[in-house]
Amino acid sequence: MKLAMLLEDHGIATSCVRVGSVDIGQLVDVHILAIGGPTHTFGMSKPMAEFMGRLTGVNLEGKTAFAFDTRFKSIMSGSAAKRIEATLLHLGARIAAPRYSAFVSTKGVLKQDGIDEELGQIAATLAESIRMPRPGV
Repeated sequence: MKLAMLLEDHGIATSCVRVGSVDIGQLVDVHILAIGGPTHTFGMSKPMAEFMGRLTGVNLEGKTAFAFDTRFKSIMSGSAAKRIEATLLHLGARIAAPRYSAFVSTKGVLKQDGIDEELGQIAATLAESIRMPRPGV
């Protein structure tokens, strides 16, 4: 939600939708896809994996994309964002900003240090990416 607000500050209309409620047919009108969720069992949660499976065969060429997740700060925790980003690339999306992980404590509390600044930079990068002319477009 914070990223959506920051994108709106850049003049980009946004919608935040739970993956189970996404109408895949409406993706044709979307310029930026920011997709993410919690890391479960070293990868995507079951609802996220099901959503990404629904994208199979969808052509995302010309779409700007960004993947994010929440996870424990450990090399053993895995990353939902890594799998999401790989799927988006496979479907033809252009990754405009490196995947992002927000870290949570062992009690499930989001660590806030620097997150606003990092998300601000990501929003600026995503906004600029859709304003730049693309070769062949």
